[in-house]
Amino acid sequence: MSMLGPGLASDLKSSGISQDDMNVTAGLFFEKQVRPTFNYTLGLTYSSILGIPAPLPVIGFNWNDGNKWSVEGYLPVSLTATFAASNKFSLDFAALMVGNQYQADPNQFSDGNALPLPDPKWSYIGYGIGPRIRYQVADSVELRLGGGWTLYHQLQLRDGDDEVNKYEISPGPYFVAGVTIGG
Repeated sequence: MSMLGPGLASDLKSSGISQDDMNVTAGLFFEKQVRPTFNYTLGLTYSSILGIPAPLPVIGFNWNDGNKWSVEGYLPVSLTATFAASNKFSLDFAALMVGNQYQADPNQFSDGNALPLPDPKWSYIGYGIGPRIRYQVADSVELRLGGGWTLYHQLQLRDGDDEVNKYEISPGPYFVAGVTIGG
């Protein structure tokens, strides 16, 4: 199995969208069905989830009890336990890793001086745990609400591939909401 996903990581305020605002996630995976209720995945992905574009090995699994409970993991990125209350409504508890990299605007600081960096970028990485509610509104529309607690959160100012400054952000609560349309 393979996947390829383009992404846009831009503040949309600079002088238009450039190639530096684009990122890509790609992966190649081997999946093996062991039993009707269990499969595992081994693979390699190229992603910005670590805050910088990098290859990342992935070990995954999916187990279900054939009824309402399931556990899915794609380590080191996510581990989720799900209770499907109905075919439209489910409750999850997840441990997640998130991250990305964004092209920085050289004029983003309030004093108006340009950053003395030829290729400024913001990178972040975070780990959190918490519950999530998912509701299937229609065949191709899903609503998600969730929240929880960040265990670790880091923001970096980078010049290309070089770290310029690192900011450790205190753990705290978070809230997310989302809509998925399509697959």
